[in-house]
Amino acid sequence: MTGGGGISEVVDEILDNDDNAAGVSFHFQIFGSNGHEKADFSRGVLERFTRRAPREDEINKYRKNIADPRKIDYFQTMHFINLLAPFYLVNENSNPLPSSVFSLPVLTKKIVVNHYHVKSKEEYTNTKMRRGWPCGSENPYTYEEFHRHDRNEEFDDDILNYRAARAENFSLESDEQRFIRVTEALVETLSDKKISLETALTCRALSTYLREKFPSDADYWRICEETALDAILKSFNKVTDAETRLLIRDLPNILRLPYPVVKNIHAVTLNLIEQMMNFYRQSIRWKDFVEMDYLRDVLKLI
Repeated sequence: MTGGGGISEVVDEILDNDDNAAGVSFHFQIFGSNGHEKADFSRGVLERFTRRAPREDEINKYRKNIADPRKIDYFQTMHFINLLAPFYLVNENSNPLPSSVFSLPVLTKKIVVNHYHVKSKEEYTNTKMRRGWPCGSENPYTYEEFHRHDRNEEFDDDILNYRAARAENFSLESDEQRFIRVTEALVETLSDKKISLETALTCRALSTYLREKFPSDADYWRICEETALDAILKSFNKVTDAETRLLIRDLPNILRLPYPVVKNIHAVTLNLIEQMMNFYRQSIRWKDFVEMDYLRDVLKLI
């Protein structure tokens, strides 16, 4: 990343003004061993490995993602996520991306991951090869893999410059400061009479967390919790397909809460599921129809 800005600031800038952009997808830069056979732990990784593959090399085409977890349908791989419709990922230029684990051209101006895949040969042998792939030992690391990723054509110490610039702007937030910031944001959001269902669900989850985390102030968080539940109920008048799925995922946590409004949410959700089933039937989306039919039957038992 350029300058000394934090990740959240960069991501917010990229996602700004696009309600359907649910996350940022950004590229690797593969760094090699710098010719190091032995591990030198007297220096850090960033100082030891400052040579990488050319930026536009195909080995850098793979992507990582930062996305809103509420808008993720499921993870297909560590590099590939499926989002709920109508959401999508964008690149650092805020352009929508196709559903793929890689893309070209390689973009690294605003945000990038430096991938130190091999480090020194000693570290690769003693650590990576012994550990094996996270997805299973049937795909072990090999020296062929080492040589494919041992790319040292270009010098690049930008990460050191970024770290220095970031250090000038960085200050560690205390627990008390974080608590005040989160509390103020929660109260301010709940005071808005027109918050979306997604926002109301987030406020409910946060209120429940704070009630359980700080039992001495449980009564106050119960008020926030019930206010968020009221907001959930009021937001049913205009709800998207994606928000309905978010609500359904959160229902087990909502239905166990001891507030009168929960019964109303239960009843309205049943009605909403019936509407979705009719829509799926007309759209010939039978997989979604069967899923909702099952959920409707389960809810009727509660």
